[in-house]
Amino acid sequence: MDIFPGDCRGSSALPHAVGGDCGAVRAGGRSSVLGGSFRQFFSLAIFAEWMFYMIAGSTVFVFRRREPRAERPYRVWGYPVVPALFVLASTALLYYTFTDNLKSSAGGCLAILVGVPVFYFFARRRSATPK
Repeated sequence: MDIFPGDCRGSSALPHAVGGDCGAVRAGGRSSVLGGSFRQFFSLAIFAEWMFYMIAGSTVFVFRRREPRAERPYRVWGYPVVPALFVLASTALLYYTFTDNLKSSAGGCLAILVGVPVFYFFARRRSATPK
């Protein structure tokens, strides 16, 4: 099933944006047709983004506890109340998103977990190459 038949005729500038390769555009079209709608992919991405926002917001507490005497060039406004409210609101958002759309949320968690071994593979490969 080709999204753009022929030499990508009628596909405007999209193939040119990916280096003129019509195959990349076809692959993206196939994945969206086989994998679900744009709305499903968007929900999956939003869940993953907010999970990382929550983790990043909670690191303020970790670093303050781990290194209490460290120099702080930038102070977090309203610490500890504002970061705690952000982490709590993010947690509530993730909870309701996960319970409301279990399939997409579980898919987002699975995609992140699948990426962990890939990260370590490339990190090991990078450290093995001489500088």
